Amino acid sequence: AEHSVAIDPAPDLRIPMPSGAKLFKMTSDDFFARHDLRAELNGNLADLAFIDWMHVFEFALRDFINLEKHCGPASTILIHDGYPQDAASAARERTTQIWSGDVWKLLLCLKKYRPDLRLATIDVPPTGLTIVRNLDRSSTLLSVNLEKLCAEFVPLQFETISANKAVQLNRIENDWRDIQALFPERETPGLFARWQSRASPPNLAAVPHRSTVSKPRALGVLLCYNDADVLPDAIEALLNNNHELVVWDHGSSDATASVLD
Repeated sequence: AEHSVAIDPAPDLRIPMPSGAKLFKMTSDDFFARHDLRAELNGNLADLAFIDWMHVFEFALRDFINLEKHCGPASTILIHDGYPQDAASAARERTTQIWSGDVWKLLLCLKKYRPDLRLATIDVPPTGLTIVRNLDRSSTLLSVNLEKLCAEFVPLQFETISANKAVQLNRIENDWRDIQALFPERETPGLFARWQSRASPPNLAAVPHRSTVSKPRALGVLLCYNDADVLPDAIEALLNNNHELVVWDHGSSDATASVLD
């Protein structure tokens, strides 16, 4: 990515940041109150945004509202932790090692009040990854009704979705064909549409060794959890396709950290 922005009040960087990347050591609320994201992206709209960290509905909702203002028709917002495992890990207070919090309520909120959005949750371990497309930076429905939305969704319990979680959270299989369908070709393709146009194969381990052919650079976000056995091949495959790479280890208990080091 030519320009990228990371926001984290307590970052744990293990490798140097790439050229064009900016790190803001603050909460996202503070960032959006004090900075113009589009200006920080050198006047560009955001191709890809990733929401994670607090694991609490109202924080995730505010992040979504603030990010959508800087998105275009081909932009994508990713929401982590939208597919909880059980009631304990889906609670607002952390009592388990794997904790997704109540981010899942944001998906219910968007489905109910923003049916114009295209939303799908990939069932990837441990707690899913939600893709949101068809964003509209002119929409003010969520921001105008922020307090009402918090009053409606914060009190919800896991039992609201336990009987038909897959349907309510728009679950799809972790299958490249299903995921690829969310990113149709556009006249002005966004980040993921450009990946699709290169026909990246779903089986990362099958990608041949590094090609000398020049390809457009893109930012790859690789989420992993106890994937030490396949992680080297996945990383190599993305680098072969000329990606800049961010790897997010979600508290793995195997040798993932050693592989990344």
